[in-house]
Parts: sequence; structure tokens; C-alpha cells
Amino acid sequence: MATLFLAAIPSEQQSPATKHTFVVFHPSIDDGLPFEYDLTEEFNHEFHTEVSSVICFTHECKMVPIEVYWTAIGDFVKYELMNGYDLEKTEGAPFTAEDHVKLNKVLSNPNNKLRTVDISKIKDYNPDEVDAVSSATIVIDEDQIVKGAAWTCYTLWHWVYGPARQSIRDVTGDRLSSREFIKYLNSSSVEDNIFAFEQLSRKRFFNDSITSELIQLNQKQSKYFTKQAVSYLELMESKLYRESLKSLYKHNDPNKRVIFINSLNKQNASFPNAFWEDLISKTVESNSYQEVSLYLDMLEQKEINSEQINNSVLTLLDHQDKLIARRAQWYLEGQSLTKYQSKQLKKQKTK
Repeated sequence: MATLFLAAIPSEQQSPATKHTFVVFHPSIDDGLPFEYDLTEEFNHEFHTEVSSVICFTHECKMVPIEVYWTAIGDFVKYELMNGYDLEKTEGAPFTAEDHVKLNKVLSNPNNKLRTVDISKIKDYNPDEVDAVSSATIVIDEDQIVKGAAWTCYTLWHWVYGPARQSIRDVTGDRLSSREFIKYLNSSSVEDNIFAFEQLSRKRFFNDSITSELIQLNQKQSKYFTKQAVSYLELMESKLYRESLKSLYKHNDPNKRVIFINSLNKQNASFPNAFWEDLISKTVESNSYQEVSLYLDMLEQKEINSEQINNSVLTLLDHQDKLIARRAQWYLEGQSLTKYQSKQLKKQKTK
């Protein structure tokens, strides 16, 4: 699959329509030399640029200029044909209205199978011939392309979802304020959430307002959102990460707390016992064997030994879930216990 590698050149001035110039390195170009192209950002933060679609028939290929439009976060909006040009299929047959509808559907799907198609998988491909892609047929389901226009779909799809899209997302991310990022985090759109976390992570952008918003949002958002939030928080400085995770742990259900435990277990930093003691008070209230067992596993692996933690785990010996009670017993048997704690554990064993 051909890939474009882009390096941004900062624009010199801002205007209702701003030009962002990029240097493109395109592996399919024979001389291998970079060339520049412009992305135009309109006042409403919609982006567009002119790209070329490849049409091949009768052993020849021609380029058709097309204007492609993206949203501020790089989602495909539409394409427009330049004046005097039209899209064609094999043997020069023009696109029908239905074909244009199908092409829009193809370009609106970021998971189209064209994503994984490699040039080497194209029938009759010969890189040593000038018309190497003439009469080319991509080995792919016809429901993923416009029939008879495989190369048009291929070239345009890779323009839409190539590095130009990421460049758009980065340009937008660079201008957003905390308040604007919070709007994306609060959006009901998963794609908006992904964009916010991606850009916050890329910029290493941390502040109290965003962290506070994440703690509140996690209580009502999905586990997928929580996993993204944790990946973002893992980029924080150790103390900020620790305080953020503690707040999240205390204000979420067992299923999400498992995500936090897995994150904590990956940390190499040494946290004070008070931190683990604070979290165990929430863990022992759980009826989830998975959560309790994972937390105790983590304490064992990190060799955390605390009288207060042991006192908390003692309360689990009478848990209604016998698996949780047994796991607590196994944990305590491996700890350095006080005389009182040892007595309580021994009493439990004789029941």
C-alpha cells in the first residue's frame, strides 16, 4: 500500500481561509523527490485540498483532479469534481449517479478493506512498465468498491485516510483550548472522544480542569472511554497520575476499577503505602471476585505489606462470596501479621 509521509510547514498568516502547506514524500513517484501541496482551512474549520484520482482503461491511465473535503477532525465530508472533468470506469464508461453514491459510501468508511490492500496484490501489476496499473483489478469484494472503478476507489480512499487526515487532526489539536477539548470529551460521538484523547496525549496537555472533567465523565461513560482516559493519564508525571487514578478508583464501579488496577500494576514508580491503603478501603466493599483478586495479586507482586491493608483484608474473611473469602485468606497467609491479625486468621481457619 502506498503511503504518504508529511512534514508540516507553518503558515505565515491566518485568514478566514488559511493555507497549510505540507511536503509529501510519495513512494510511487519514480524520482522519489518530495513535492508540496496545500490544505485549505475554511473559517468553519473545514479542510479541503485537490488530489488526483487514477482512471485506467485501454492500457492507459489518466489523472482526474478532485477536491476532497474533511471535517476539523479529519472525517470525510465529500468530494467535488473539478470543472470539465468526470470520473470514468473501465473502457471509459462514465460514472452514474448510483456510482457516485457508492463512491461516497466507500470514502465514508475508514474500515473499508481497501485499508489493507497492497499494490502487490493487484492483478497484472508490473512495476517495470509505464502503464503498470492499466486494466488493474484489485482482489477485493465488489461491495467494497465501485464496480469497474477499483483504482479510483483505491487512490481516493488512501488520500482520504492517509497522512493528510492526521495532519488535519494535528492542526486542529494545536489550536484547541482546554474548554474546547472538554467539549470533545463530553460529546456523545466516540470519534470525538478518540480525537480528544489522541491530541491531548500527543501534546502532553494536562491541567486540573481536564482531569476533573475526566473523573466526572468516567462515571457515566463506557469502559472504552475509561480505557482511553487511563492511557492518557499514564502519560502524566507520577504524582499527578497517582492522584488522578485514586479519584477515579473511588468514583467508579468494579468493572472499571479493574481497568485502573491493570494500569497501576504496570507502573514502575514506587507509591507510598498510604496510597494503597486508601484504595483497599474501596476494594473490600466490592462483591467482584475479579477486582478483589486482581488487587491482592498486585499488592503481592509489588510486595506491599501494611498493617492497615491487612486489617482491611481481614474483613473479607467473612465475605458471603466464599471465593473472595478464600482469596483473602491466601493473601494474609503470605503477609507479616500482628499477633491480633494472626489470631483472627487462625480463628477463621477453624470455622
